[in-house]
Amino acid sequence: MKRAPPRPDIAAMARRAPKPVWINLEYLSGEDWVADFHMRPSPHPRYPLDKSFFFPGLGKGTGGVLKERDLDARRARFDAAAWWKERVGIERPGAGATVVSLFAYENPAVDALLAQWRDGAAPVVLLVPEGRISGALARFFDVPKFTAGVTARAGALEAHALGFVEQPRFDELLWAADINFVRGEDSFVRAQWARKPFIWHIYPQADDAHLPKLDAALAHYTSTLDPSARDAVSRFWHAWNGTGVPDWADFWRHRPALDARAARWADELAGIGDLAGNLVAHVAARRAG
Repeated sequence: MKRAPPRPDIAAMARRAPKPVWINLEYLSGEDWVADFHMRPSPHPRYPLDKSFFFPGLGKGTGGVLKERDLDARRARFDAAAWWKERVGIERPGAGATVVSLFAYENPAVDALLAQWRDGAAPVVLLVPEGRISGALARFFDVPKFTAGVTARAGALEAHALGFVEQPRFDELLWAADINFVRGEDSFVRAQWARKPFIWHIYPQADDAHLPKLDAALAHYTSTLDPSARDAVSRFWHAWNGTGVPDWADFWRHRPALDARAARWADELAGIGDLAGNLVAHVAARRAG
């Protein structure tokens, strides 16, 4: 088989002196194999170049995830009462209500969950950024649209539609809630730094290729929970991702344990170091070597 011609960018790197640090920044995963391949060198077959694979991750021996240096300080300064008046237009709900933020892809499980909140004994205040789940909210509440500024009520459930905002203001939404439903990768990371319980709607892939990634994240996040709470979290996450029906009462009865675990997990994740800082340190070590 004829060899492919050399890429000009790689050839240019090989001509440089000193040689550049060549890194493949990979996708985030909590799977165990990530630590085995993180920062592993891969020599180029033609040129005297080593490429290293840098893996964001959730466990020791990985690159960690992104976190700004001032994030914890901003969270500590957050004025929840002022946020509620400015963003939602109401007073901050009392301690008897559960505040839920809902940021999700289209999800057939949402109708059952909304019905459980509506029919529950305790009030639920739902905060929903405009997005792909908004149509389901409009259908459930039988309103023409569920866009920024709309409020809808049914039974014990009160829902507020919020405009989509930039990341720093999205962080404030996560801080204002008691529990956060998040989707994809970016908000998954931000929810962990919020130090609140969260539910992850992972981006679905063909042949259920996303499920091992979901289970790996669960294994990290629930590792210190007692078996009953751990199983409840796993059931709920899987139901929210297409396997079964979410059971809110079964899940939320573990709230004290989930609150405590969310805070401890953020500390554990911070102990790995942030992705940008770890990447800079890796580049410095490669240059020094």
